[in-house]
Amino acid sequence: LKKIYDQFGLNSRQCEIIAHAIPKRDYYFQSRSGNRLFDLSLGPIALAFCAASQKADHQILSKIKNEGEPSDFLALYLKEKNLSWALPLIEHFNRS
Repeated sequence: LKKIYDQFGLNSRQCEIIAHAIPKRDYYFQSRSGNRLFDLSLGPIALAFCAASQKADHQILSKIKNEGEPSDFLALYLKEKNLSWALPLIEHFNRS
C-alpha cells in the first residue's frame, strides 16, 4: 500500500491517519484547501449498495442476475443481505 500512497503524494503522517481509519466508514479527503479524515457514517442499507466490493457481494449479485427478474432485484438483494426489514420502508418512501 505504501507505493500506492506514495503515488498519491501522501506523507508519512497522512499514511498513519489512513492506517488508523475504519474501512468503509472513514475517508481521507485531499484538496488545495486542506486535507481531512471524515466519517461517512452510512447505515446498513446504504452500505449494502455503496460498499458491495467483496467477493461474496459479487457472488450475490451474479446469483440474482442469473436467477431473478430485474424487477425483483431490490427485494432479492436486500433478502440476501439480511435486510428484508427495509423493504416496507422503501415501498413507503416510493409511494410518498
